[in-house]
Amino acid sequence: MFQFNRKQLASIGERSLQARLGGYLVRHFPQLRSAPAGQFGHELGELLAESRRYGLRSQRASALYVLANVVAGRETVARDPAVRQILAARGRPLADRALLLQIWLTRAGAGLQRTSPP
Repeated sequence: MFQFNRKQLASIGERSLQARLGGYLVRHFPQLRSAPAGQFGHELGELLAESRRYGLRSQRASALYVLANVVAGRETVARDPAVRQILAARGRPLADRALLLQIWLTRAGAGLQRTSPP
């Protein structure tokens, strides 16, 4: 029987999340296909690490953070007061913070669709 410690399992989960999230982003955002594979993987890893530094420990919350950065842009996410407040609210339950990120992302996506040409 295999024996794994918590750090090994966390590392496996992180690599799995990065692979699945990378596949999703490339599939749904074709412009990312033109980025060099190493650079895209590195930036994705940086965003996931950044999400962990903000206390977003769940895969759902981390994926939402990465998706928000891809959809709206890193500068927009970094400057948005609502996102900054969500990220700073470490006393709130993680599920609440993930839901708030999801709501913000939905609103940001709707705003982008209204301003994007058909």
